[in-house]
Amino acid sequence: MEAEKYRVILKKDPENPAALRALGEAAAAEKRWEELVDYLQREAQICEHPGEKADLLLRKARSLHQYLARPQDALDCLKIALESYPAMRAARQLEWQLLIELELF
Repeated sequence: MEAEKYRVILKKDPENPAALRALGEAAAAEKRWEELVDYLQREAQICEHPGEKADLLLRKARSLHQYLARPQDALDCLKIALESYPAMRAARQLEWQLLIELELF
């Protein structure tokens, strides 16, 4: 199994971006949302490019909101994404949607 290979890699190198990405994709394909959120967070923590980091955090926020019904956690995640890359339009749009949904605006 391909995923098992990447789990072994992560045991040896917990910050291996290729393994984190592959396992995150496998988790998404199998609708294991909590696991996906964890892999996205871990990948974002090691990402050095602000735009890529923001994209990973946006994906995490969308998963928190759409699949795990955790809008406040999604909003908190978006704040971090926007600190990393303030010009990210999709993150701003979701932020506004969540602010309205949570009646914080």
